[in-house]
Amino acid sequence: MQSTNGHEVPSVDSRFTLILLACEQGEFLRRALAWYGDFPMVVKVLDSSASADAYASGLVGVDYLHVPELAGAELSERLLHALEGVDSPYVVWASVESFLLPDALEQAVEFLEAHPGHVGAQGYSLGYEAGVDRIDYLLRDLKVDDGHDQAERHERIERFMSRPVSLQHAVLRTVSLRPFLQALPRGTSVALQEAGLAAYLLNVGQVRVLDVPYVLHLADAQAQARHTAALQGAMQHSDPKTRSERQAFVAALAASLPVEESRLLEAFALLADALKKRPYQGRDKLFCCIWNLAEEVGEAHFEPRQHVELPFYNRAFFDVLARVEFLIHVFPAGRQLAALEGVLLRQAELAGPQSNPDAEPLLNRLWRAYALYAFSEGIVRRLEQELRSSKQGDEKDRLEQIEQLIAWGQRLRATSPRDNASLLDEMPSGRLLKWLASRTPEAAELKRLLVRQAANPAGAQIGVLLLDLEADIFKLQASFDSLINSHYRNFKVIVFTTGELPAATTLQHTLHFVKVTASNYVDRINQVIRQSDVDWLMLAQAGEQFTPAGLLLASDALMDAADCRAVAVDSIHRQADDTLQPVLLPDFNLDLLQSLPSLMARHWLVRRSALVEAGGYSRDYPDALEFDLLLRLIEQGGMGGMAHLSEPVVICQAPSPEANEDQQKALTRHLATRGYQAEVGSASPGTFKIDYRHEHRPMVSVLISCQDNLADLQRCLVNLLQRSRYPRYEVLIGDAGSQSPEVFAWLQQQEKLSNRIRVFRADEPMSSAAMHNQLSQQAKGEYLVLLDARSQVINVGWIESMLNQAQRPEVGVVGVKLVDQQGSVTQAGLILGFDDAVGSAFVGATKQDVGYMQRLAVEQNVSAVSGACLMIDKALFEALGGLDEQVFAAAYADVDLCLSASAAGYLTVWTPQVQVVHPGDIAKAPEALHALRSKWAAAFEHDTAYNRHLALRGQGYTLDI
Repeated sequence: MQSTNGHEVPSVDSRFTLILLACEQGEFLRRALAWYGDFPMVVKVLDSSASADAYASGLVGVDYLHVPELAGAELSERLLHALEGVDSPYVVWASVESFLLPDALEQAVEFLEAHPGHVGAQGYSLGYEAGVDRIDYLLRDLKVDDGHDQAERHERIERFMSRPVSLQHAVLRTVSLRPFLQALPRGTSVALQEAGLAAYLLNVGQVRVLDVPYVLHLADAQAQARHTAALQGAMQHSDPKTRSERQAFVAALAASLPVEESRLLEAFALLADALKKRPYQGRDKLFCCIWNLAEEVGEAHFEPRQHVELPFYNRAFFDVLARVEFLIHVFPAGRQLAALEGVLLRQAELAGPQSNPDAEPLLNRLWRAYALYAFSEGIVRRLEQELRSSKQGDEKDRLEQIEQLIAWGQRLRATSPRDNASLLDEMPSGRLLKWLASRTPEAAELKRLLVRQAANPAGAQIGVLLLDLEADIFKLQASFDSLINSHYRNFKVIVFTTGELPAATTLQHTLHFVKVTASNYVDRINQVIRQSDVDWLMLAQAGEQFTPAGLLLASDALMDAADCRAVAVDSIHRQADDTLQPVLLPDFNLDLLQSLPSLMARHWLVRRSALVEAGGYSRDYPDALEFDLLLRLIEQGGMGGMAHLSEPVVICQAPSPEANEDQQKALTRHLATRGYQAEVGSASPGTFKIDYRHEHRPMVSVLISCQDNLADLQRCLVNLLQRSRYPRYEVLIGDAGSQSPEVFAWLQQQEKLSNRIRVFRADEPMSSAAMHNQLSQQAKGEYLVLLDARSQVINVGWIESMLNQAQRPEVGVVGVKLVDQQGSVTQAGLILGFDDAVGSAFVGATKQDVGYMQRLAVEQNVSAVSGACLMIDKALFEALGGLDEQVFAAAYADVDLCLSASAAGYLTVWTPQVQVVHPGDIAKAPEALHALRSKWAAAFEHDTAYNRHLALRGQGYTLDI
């Protein structure tokens, strides 16, 4: 047999079979095979993943079974399938996440061979949690009674069940395990299986818990808590359902196995009593081992409380742990792998090329990268090479370091052929970096852009206003490095620093330093703005970095932006765990700007003349400088000249979700300037919700079209009447040619029951669009609500919330959030071109989800909303000619209406404050879709409420790579 480490191992011990279970756990599986590769036993893998694992299936000496149809099967079914063909006398199974220890397995087999009356043997287990540079070990099994395997059956059951441990992963006699699995009734819970296995084994033989470390299980506090609660419930609950399930389970076992039903129930009763007295499994953290340098073993750190009665406190065990830990770090998996993303990204950035001659030396950066995570073989190799060429420090020390690095690199390569640095390539941050690199123009295009820049030096020069209020030279250096590494050279940087000035500079220099204090920096910025000769300005913080091509492409676009006053750009946000996420904005979106200024009002390119004309930045809102400025630009010139460039320009720290009083004050001031006595609140930190507090309470007409769908109509109307607290509304129901006498009779009855309801009937069937047009002519309301008969409103203030938006003079149409009965999203505004038609992102998202950029949680402008529930000013509806009942009778009349309103200069607002139960489906009408695409070709070319770099498929709002 060849081990996964490439070593020859002893011949296979055919007495013993290890079964490994895996499902979509490729990294765990490869790690497990590396661990068990040197064990002289039969290793059988049952992998129920959708696709076979090429590495495992090609490994010599491993019996690999790929059975995807068992992905959702019960544990017993998978184990029985794996046991087919197993003829060894002893067997043990484990998840690929666990580590069974070789010496303990050998002792268990030897014990069973020497004690024929015993059916199973095992030792004690620990839990482990893997991090980037550390492994935490947690208590799992509690000490059992030393005399638990007494020969007399009743006594051993009583002794063991009073202080039990799980026997799920014990080494068992195959002839004992197989019939137990075959006897299990289908649908048996895992908790009952575990308790039943212990009761069965204790009844048919003896079980020994050896006083040795036995297995390490991946710790999952939530899963462990659920399992413990399920076991306690299965044993302790006395309600009829649980008691019946327990008795049926016991009866099924007793019918197939050589064990009495009363004995099994006795064991269950003892276990139930034991669970009342002490926990089933421990959870205390015992110690951790930290690996942050190339060492043979990690550095152990013990917690104040230990459990020295357990057999873990000896040198031999910690030597075994060192081997386990090394493998865990070489083969990261699960949450550990996710936590590693930010570290690998930081390593890649530290080891990357650097054009700035004043940047930190590469050797220093490589040492820092190595200290972050010593298991990236590429970093180890590059550090070794850099040390060889370096002349820094003592030569003897350098040679010793080189020797250590060579040995460490060899150990990494001997264990795994993969360089862990390559893991970043398939992580979200790595894919984002690849996409970002693809944004850099090819050599010929780059040359063309630079020539164009040189030929047009005026009009598009960008100045960066860099705030260094913490006097942090390292953050400043990071910003400088990124600018020098970029392809843009026509920039100017003005640094406003509270630190000492490194040099005397003027505004004519490319880099100019201005001394400021925390109290006067806004005034100094405004003074510099008035004196500067650059064309465009961007406000940034020290430490923020610029993408390689972002400023160059922005400057090129600004040459043709004579009508623009301010331009938003995209950015990439560094999260708290150091991973990267793209923040790709829509085109100018007034309501999203007001709802989410922490994301929408950062790093704008503002024309210097417009900034000066607006009076510069306001010292009244120091924590909302850009947001307040943008609002004042809107006050002075409306939304014209407010643009967006779909290009990531800045890499910055993600803003923390926290309240910002300056933003709230600036927004309140702005709304007052626009004539509103508005109240600005917040549903969640970092977001705003505006109550415009309109004084007028207009009449609202709710228009519902029906056609032989009585059940839907009844639910809709009852719900509408019960859920509407707004006093001034009427309901117009249009029967578009129903043939059912029940519908006719019910509609007659409704008119008599409520003076709010008016019914209109068509002599012949007509489309919903045509009926809504007819109803609008009869409506008395100033505002119309188009409501699908399948809709059921959830919020009692739904009309008020829609009027809150619809009464704004710039708003044309208001739409709502569509959900199913469980609250999951079925539609959240419509996106043109989605799934090659018109569709919605976030479908299936839960009610707790806030979505990408909070776009499931805040009010915003969209291109279109669904006619399942939309509001529009009646005068505007008539001015637009109503719904196009000719071309879009089959579908998309609602989308056409929204786009017509937009063409007339009005906004469409989507509000999550109103939720309506509706399937969110859109009729399949190829001819209507073709007509819609033809009529609104430019809108379909690019939905302005959706960034052009985002995917138009799936859940949406993911980078289109």
